[in-house]
Amino acid sequence: MRLEKVKNILLLIKMMRSSASGVSLEDITKTFNVSYRTAQRMIAAISDSDLALGVETVDFWDTVKRWRISRKEQKDDFFTSDDLFCLKEIENLLSTQNADRLKRLLIGLEAKIKNRLPEKTLKKTEADMNDKNETEIYLQHPVNRFTAEKEKIISLIKQAADSFHKISFSYTTAAGKVAERCVSPYGIIHHFGKSYLIAEENGEILTFNILNFRNIKQTEQTFYKPADFSLKEYACQNAVGIFHGDEENIVLLFAKEAASFVENYSFHPTQKMKKNKDGSITLSMKTGGLRELCYFLVAWEDSVQIIASERLKQTMRDVLNKATKQLENF
Repeated sequence: MRLEKVKNILLLIKMMRSSASGVSLEDITKTFNVSYRTAQRMIAAISDSDLALGVETVDFWDTVKRWRISRKEQKDDFFTSDDLFCLKEIENLLSTQNADRLKRLLIGLEAKIKNRLPEKTLKKTEADMNDKNETEIYLQHPVNRFTAEKEKIISLIKQAADSFHKISFSYTTAAGKVAERCVSPYGIIHHFGKSYLIAEENGEILTFNILNFRNIKQTEQTFYKPADFSLKEYACQNAVGIFHGDEENIVLLFAKEAASFVENYSFHPTQKMKKNKDGSITLSMKTGGLRELCYFLVAWEDSVQIIASERLKQTMRDVLNKATKQLENF
């Protein structure tokens, strides 16, 4: 038997173990792109084997014949329906972020857990799933697709970072200029559907949008990453969102109408809130990434006022002026 056939048989066994309703011939033909006759042979190979898998037929109202592998030997308390529903909720959330790679990994984990669920629990889970999904959903917002090309780039970056090898690539800036770069990859940050490389170049830590990469290669040059560098700490320091910059002491004044929302909002790890006598809230923090902060503040409209810093005020003026000029073109 060829390796591909063996792989398909193993995948079919996993399918038959992870479904309380069983697997039909039509399911097999669609999943493995084979004929009905081949699907029948695959079922026969599993049913007639000496592995004692416990293949059984399942009868449902639609009269379609299905097969599954009995799991009567499983314990009833290994996993619960709530555990599986939690995974499904995370899967739905990842769909809104277009995080297809992570979603596929999660689906694989879900299949493994289903393989361990007792038959009684799995039936209850599948019956409850539709009802639960109607009570809470996640809407998808516009973000960049996690394409196959992007996955290849991320995989190469991770491999280079793990082996401490520099990478070279052509990079297109926001202004449309193309430059050849050779950097030391420290890690990747995913933010609102986009992925960014955090890397060192000539002693400076820089952020690169992975969508703007072309011709990326791992070089023979090695690099040293400081032992005290933490990607998580870097992501939180001197930044709102992904973009970094020189730290500024920021002070914002939110109107009392927005107070109830602001009190439950996390703007930045360094934030401090003070409720004023008139019901308004003064929020202070020390951060960089002023342009992205401006994009965020625009959504609050007239409910927020910039008290400090002066550089943040000027950055906001620049953002609004550019937006106004753009509107004139519509």
